[in-house]
Amino acid sequence: MKPIWMLCVASALMALPGHGADWPPIKPEVWAIKEDLAKGIKDAVILEDRTILKNTYVERVLRVRVLSEAGRKALELEAFSPDCYDFNGRTVYPDGKTLKFDKRQDFKQEIFEAGDFTQKRTVVIPPGVSGNCVVELRWLESTAEFYDIRTPLPARLGHDALFRFGGQYHTLLETVEVPMPFAWTYIPISGRTQKFEINERSGFRIISAQNLAAIEMPPFSLPVSLDRPVLSMFFQPKQTSRAAKESEKEFWDLVGKAIRKDDFESEINKGPSYEVLRSKLFHGISSLDPLVFAGKLLSALEKEIINVSHFTHEESAKWAKDLKTPKSRDLEAISEKKVATGRGMTVLLYHLLKDAGSLPKVAYLADRDVRLFRPAMTNPWQASHPVIAMETPNKGIVILDPWQRFAAPGLIHPDFQGVQGILFDPKADWAGQPFTVPIQPAAFNQRRFDYALEVGEEENHFKLKAQFSGFPELAERRRYDQDEQIERNRKLKERFENQVKGASIQKSEVLNANNPTANVTWAVEGQVETEGGRQRQVFPFPGLQYPVNIPGSFPKERILPIVMPYLQIQTARCSFKIPKGYKVNPGNPFKESNTFGTVLWSTQIENQGDDQVAVITLKVSVDTMFAAPAAYDELKTFLGWVSEAFKRTLILEKT
Repeated sequence: MKPIWMLCVASALMALPGHGADWPPIKPEVWAIKEDLAKGIKDAVILEDRTILKNTYVERVLRVRVLSEAGRKALELEAFSPDCYDFNGRTVYPDGKTLKFDKRQDFKQEIFEAGDFTQKRTVVIPPGVSGNCVVELRWLESTAEFYDIRTPLPARLGHDALFRFGGQYHTLLETVEVPMPFAWTYIPISGRTQKFEINERSGFRIISAQNLAAIEMPPFSLPVSLDRPVLSMFFQPKQTSRAAKESEKEFWDLVGKAIRKDDFESEINKGPSYEVLRSKLFHGISSLDPLVFAGKLLSALEKEIINVSHFTHEESAKWAKDLKTPKSRDLEAISEKKVATGRGMTVLLYHLLKDAGSLPKVAYLADRDVRLFRPAMTNPWQASHPVIAMETPNKGIVILDPWQRFAAPGLIHPDFQGVQGILFDPKADWAGQPFTVPIQPAAFNQRRFDYALEVGEEENHFKLKAQFSGFPELAERRRYDQDEQIERNRKLKERFENQVKGASIQKSEVLNANNPTANVTWAVEGQVETEGGRQRQVFPFPGLQYPVNIPGSFPKERILPIVMPYLQIQTARCSFKIPKGYKVNPGNPFKESNTFGTVLWSTQIENQGDDQVAVITLKVSVDTMFAAPAAYDELKTFLGWVSEAFKRTLILEKT
């Protein structure tokens, strides 16, 4: 049975007035809400989250009860778009004191780094948020012309939007309110345990969910696997609306012919500058293998055209912030100005390959962290990331993705791997065929760390060189290439000093961060404090990063499928001279493997002249990306091996 305060709050919220009205007094029931871990109520409660579609603008209403200092994070909101306006909010405290705000400038802005690419995420925070308060705010966001039509949603969303209900905090009420009639198609999809409620009121269809439990994401899971109600909303063009009632095959064939063909073939502008660029690129490449030719062509193209989907530090300083980038199908302007968007680079590569007599296929991929492509759902926009697809007799489908600037040709971003996409064939009038995006083998993604150690009485001096390939190389490049060189080196130094207790770093250098012709590498030199004595511990790999994140704790049970980030191999090697008068206890060799991969640790003692040298090798291979929940124990075992190997030390004993 729901607590009385939940019922009272929910009923009061349903009657809350829309934009322009004064905020009603906060009920005692709201202040009575307290943390209750047994009921999953912790840190904050989302009292209400409303999205009200008004055709020409969208109204948002958000009310949050903050219960602790940690709960202040519930008010870290995605940065407002330039189309947001008419802010109206207040922060209210238990003693009745109220702080009102009504301007964009009233919000505090913070920037965080997150993800494998350490991408910057900007959030805005209402003023005055404390560990015990209620924050209420409204704002409007205009909708705009998009491809010559007015959309009922902001243009930043394109032709498609997903509303996922619930989240990190307990939510009392969440709604999307849709006017009747409505120009777009929308499909409510209830969660496994949480059902939508659909009502009609005052010309709106109210799609709501109440009393949504806080969602905890188990480690190594996809957000799309969570039990969350989802409202899928999308624009169905007239060209495909009829086929939406036919078979999947007919629908996707028509999507290719009526929509995706235009993306790559309609109103293409070529001219003298394009011809000059094409001749220059083709002149420098000699290969009869279409796949090798395509890879070399993409690498050469990246040297000629600046892809504004990702600027380096040097380019950011050079190019104006209001740089006007040519349209993706204006290949003449792209060739002349030497600048393109990620989509423009993809269209350009497609036509260069076509002009070379190697007409490729085009695939559209879906980010598995956001959604899964479902052929049965007649939403033409659900796979939205276009790439070039080369089919080969021996290697199957090879993806070339010009959006991923400076990536090794053939790299598929892990967020697209192992799930379905849609493949269109220009040779067959752009017929569509669902396919599974390849999973790239572990050998494609490698990290290698080479340590040289000098063992001293009070400190150990180390030199480290690191090199990368595949996705780890791209991730390292993204970590550093938007900084100037002195800042790159400083960030690397700080990274090690934060990771290694008692470390002092004398040298840190990142190489090739903005050089697409060479892989990113880096070098670090420093020392770590140690203790002398008859027995001394030697940690051979100071600052070595884990290949996968090791959670601090695991849920007891698991019902969601297991998804590893990507397949990879990480190798670390350390060598050091054994000090005179000491011997090394190498310990037992360590080699364990199961479904998820292999963990190896070995120590060899080598004679080099009058010296004995210890050589330690640590190797971790992640060999499985997807596994059923039944493999949960194997996952924990594998991660336990990784943790154990990374904590191993060698013992030096006086002889």
